[in-house]
Amino acid sequence: MKVKKALVTFAKRLFHVKKVIVVTDQSVDYYPIGGSAQLLMAAGIIGMVSWGSYSTGSFMAAKSQIEEKERKIEQVSEENRKIEDQFSLLKRDLMNLQQEGEDLSEYAQFVISQYENNKDGLGEMEGLPMDADLSEQKELVMERIGFLEERIDQLKHENEAFIEAIRKRTKGKISEFEDIINMTGLSSKVLELKQSRLMEEEERNLASNEESLPRGGPYEPATTYEAREKDLFAAIDQMMTLHGVIETLPLDRPMQGRYTSRFGKRVDPFTRRWARHSGLDIAAPIGTRVRAAQAGKVTFAGRRGAYGNMVEVDHGLGVATRYGHLSSIKVKEGQIVEKDDLLAIQGSTGRSTGHHLHYEVRYRGEPMNPMNFLEAGKHVSTQ
Repeated sequence: MKVKKALVTFAKRLFHVKKVIVVTDQSVDYYPIGGSAQLLMAAGIIGMVSWGSYSTGSFMAAKSQIEEKERKIEQVSEENRKIEDQFSLLKRDLMNLQQEGEDLSEYAQFVISQYENNKDGLGEMEGLPMDADLSEQKELVMERIGFLEERIDQLKHENEAFIEAIRKRTKGKISEFEDIINMTGLSSKVLELKQSRLMEEEERNLASNEESLPRGGPYEPATTYEAREKDLFAAIDQMMTLHGVIETLPLDRPMQGRYTSRFGKRVDPFTRRWARHSGLDIAAPIGTRVRAAQAGKVTFAGRRGAYGNMVEVDHGLGVATRYGHLSSIKVKEGQIVEKDDLLAIQGSTGRSTGHHLHYEVRYRGEPMNPMNFLEAGKHVSTQ
């Protein structure tokens, strides 16, 4: 009681009635300011300072998260470029090795044919002395043939070891990519088939466009090497197809924040009854930006029932993402967006109890668990 009385006394002394004096050329006016008004003004100033500090802290935290995200994206992009560069050069390297072996083999056949034609003394070996007798010719020819056979055999073993190393690495990548895709709850085999068909269609369209262009040049038969290594080239094609699938899936977070409600069965925040939650709720400070989890085409941008303001992005292969409860939308329907492009600002529109993002991943219209995709994305970022 004494403490309360002392606080009241202190407040009255601190916020006693004060007068503001306004002096003009013609008069001097006094305007009293009561203790309540002073208290409200002090509270307002403290509130503005607190809000400024909170906003500054939130901005700096968001800026740091964005910078970290950009660094991670750059690392993943660099790894993707390395994979594409490595395997785009693979066929060329194999062709060069094969051509070297074929050149040596043809030269060996040429030397043998020279020996066969000259062994009876009917002619002279190219590059051999004019007065060399048949035994010396035969000895020199056999030395050349021995060297060539040894070199061809060496190239053959080197070629086989190189191909086996590529085959092993390719199979490892195929298994790795399949595991990542299967972690999302989708079928790697089904998506691989869809992606393969899309790539074949793109190749046909490209070939069709090239047919109308002026072309020409001398005819050179294609090497048979690719036919002999059909399994290896098929594995490389499969690996690149699966890599294309992974680049299509939304494996990154659309917004930094804390998870407030996960996918699946939960107690509904309004009815307090058990219900199914088709997405993932992520809460963050007011004004936090929502970004595209993967590249795609905006198929909806507007108001939709319980979602409130919502954006839907189609990523291809039957996969789409939804972003709900937005305070404002920054894209239009039909717009093409890249990964991490700004889509909207999080909000609390629609059936919502507070500011957050309702995030969904759907496959052929059916909701999938977004956490599976985010967990799979962690494995991609560590490659």
